[in-house]
Amino acid sequence: MHVQSQRRRHLVCSIITPNYLDKFLVLGASVASAMPEADLRVLVLQDCDDVGVIQDAIDGYLETSNGGSDHRAITIGQCDWGDFDVESAALFYTVLEFATSLKPALLRHFVVEGWDRVTYLDPDTKVFADFSMLLDDATDVSLTPHFLTDIPRDDLKPSTNDILQAGFYNLGFCSVRPSGGE
Repeated sequence: MHVQSQRRRHLVCSIITPNYLDKFLVLGASVASAMPEADLRVLVLQDCDDVGVIQDAIDGYLETSNGGSDHRAITIGQCDWGDFDVESAALFYTVLEFATSLKPALLRHFVVEGWDRVTYLDPDTKVFADFSMLLDDATDVSLTPHFLTDIPRDDLKPSTNDILQAGFYNLGFCSVRPSGGE
């Protein structure tokens, strides 16, 4: 992998299938409004080689934003997946599992492209305020835990076992700096 010498600012990214476009447009428009300095990339899955319709929708919400941000729809073929076997993952996983499996390699791709910080947000998220100041620049990776306190042993849901099955961290949000992969 070749690291570009000129670093860029904050990139927000997401992954969608075309049927998630409406949800993503809420995310994209909210990022454009709340974080006008952040750029955005959305990876479009499910054999979508022409993202023109999706890019047109993105351009539509950008027309009403006041920022100078760059929001783009991209395809699998536009990313450097490194040693991640995208073709095998697409065959082995369901669409949801496939999208989830792509997150680490997608973050790495954008870091290698030269971004100072890359934040993944699930496409069904809406941003209400700029969260950049919450990201500690001394922290290489920021994750959101499902819980901040111990889970009570009260036989109610969610139980410790439920969280162990789902994962301790909610990867609907993940933010990394270039040093996070070192």
